Amino acid sequence: MIPTNQKTFFRVSGILAIIAAVFYIVIGICIGFDPSEQKSGVEYYLELFKNPSLGYLWRILFSLTGLMNIMIFIAYGNYISKSQDSDYLFVKVLTAIGLISAILHTIDWVRDISFINNCLKFYNENQLENLKAMINMNEVLKYTDENFIWRFGFFGFYVIGVSVVALRKGLLSRGINIIGILSGTFSYIYNDFFNYRNRS
Repeated sequence: MIPTNQKTFFRVSGILAIIAAVFYIVIGICIGFDPSEQKSGVEYYLELFKNPSLGYLWRILFSLTGLMNIMIFIAYGNYISKSQDSDYLFVKVLTAIGLISAILHTIDWVRDISFINNCLKFYNENQLENLKAMINMNEVLKYTDENFIWRFGFFGFYVIGVSVVALRKGLLSRGINIIGILSGTFSYIYNDFFNYRNRS
């Protein structure tokens, strides 16, 4: 029998998982309509600062999903594997990878929001030299997860791993687990997209 406090933890995590899924859909739509995502190099930044609303929105949603994923990953790891299970260590390793991904995910998107906010002050005041210096400094400092490997690549690896474990054990529905495997695979494609934009 699952203790009441753990049931509550699982229930809250389940609600957060649904919210996160909705956020990911909204993020995809926002990125599709964000005009700056059609640009590269300096033009990317100028378009972003000219129309920052969508860029702000999907970055904020990414940051929130990172925070929610911390709780979701811990709960799901505890749900699909118990200490006596043969795959317990494997699931713990997957959970650790997922948590690192979620933490770096949150840190870098918050940093990105802060960078845009600071640049907008110079852009709105037409201080182009200061704006250029900020952009150049950002290019030098880069990010904790510059190539989006942890944010999307290892996130996808985590999702595929736990979905396969749950599918093998018959936990949740087969459809949900297959969606998880497909979502994890899509995350790798997403990683390639952001890497391409980052190199452009």
